[in-house]
Amino acid sequence: MNNHDNTSSPTSQTLCAGGMEECVRRNPGGAIMMAVGAGLGLALLIKALRPEPTPRHALAQLIEDIESRIRDEAEPAARSARKLFSEGADALSDGLHTGEARVEGVIRDARKRLRKLFSR
Repeated sequence: MNNHDNTSSPTSQTLCAGGMEECVRRNPGGAIMMAVGAGLGLALLIKALRPEPTPRHALAQLIEDIESRIRDEAEPAARSARKLFSEGADALSDGLHTGEARVEGVIRDARKRLRKLFSR
């Protein structure tokens, strides 16, 4: 059995963490610069390890970007066109209903005249 008491004897991790904390407290500007440098170094390493895109992939990405921009620019015009189409369809529908009512009126009048003509 392991009878070591972790609270009484500091491990190497706690010693290292305590030393880093003390170093950061003594020199915060240097700690910030180290963190920024490490981040930049990691970013450059990731970029260097990432493979170059193939010309076909680069062209596909360019086409997707162009399509996206065209879609974004055309959206207001498409929205206006849909609104005008809807209004035009409503006006046409109203006009057809009005025209149907007029035609029904003309047919009714014609029936009355024909009945009068043949009823004599």
